[in-house]
Amino acid sequence: MIKQTAGHDQLGDFSPKFAHYNDDVLFGEVWNDPTLSPKTRSIITISTLIGKGITDSSLTYHLQTARTNGVTRDEMASILTHIAFYAGWPNAWAAFSMARKCMPPMPRATRQSRRNTADSSAWANRTTATRNTSPDVPTSSR
Repeated sequence: MIKQTAGHDQLGDFSPKFAHYNDDVLFGEVWNDPTLSPKTRSIITISTLIGKGITDSSLTYHLQTARTNGVTRDEMASILTHIAFYAGWPNAWAAFSMARKCMPPMPRATRQSRRNTADSSAWANRTTATRNTSPDVPTSSR
């Protein structure tokens, strides 16, 4: 469950209604709605902010939140590359700079382990797909 107090902490004395909408409605109700996963919400939020050209501290916050919500460095790189074609190259370039700081690289041993696992999975998928879709195998044997 996400609990946010930034609105009340920073603006509560100036604009209690805005603080309420930020902390209680946006982060209290919307972010905690179980219809979408926190990871999906993070991806949507980052995409929207970059699409609007918002590359300030709010994007940094949401990049850090995305990491906490399970978005990996590789996924973020793919997300930002995809966004670049729709939201503009300069927006994505600015976001890459921020994401690199929020998502440091994995230790070398972990990267190698992931690479080996990915290679094994890819090989297994290719050989299974080839074996199961061979045209000379009768349908009853598949």
